Amino acid sequence: MTGIGQNIKLINYPASNGIEYKVGMRVYLGSGSYTDKSFQYILKNYTGSDDNYTLPATWTGQFMEVKRIKQMGTKKGGYKVYLICGNANTLNYWIEIEGAINAGEVLNPQSP
Repeated sequence: MTGIGQNIKLINYPASNGIEYKVGMRVYLGSGSYTDKSFQYILKNYTGSDDNYTLPATWTGQFMEVKRIKQMGTKKGGYKVYLICGNANTLNYWIEIEGAINAGEVLNPQSP
């Protein structure tokens, strides 16, 4: 990959937890990692601004469905993979999957 500001749509993503995330798969949520239990790695808006609203703590134990998978970033700053998720009642949320896995915000997708 070359260039500045890569934005690549992926079909699947083999994560560090051994799970291969795919479009249509359910993602089960653990607990948020902020002190108020909101989700640090699950954002309502991905714009790079201060308006990246975090998912509230009321989502603990719920699930979302993967709608799209994107790899974003730069060669210098590094790349991150985002699962764009939601359900019938929500707007899309962007899950920075590796951060969310490491923080316990995302659980094994097969076990609620």
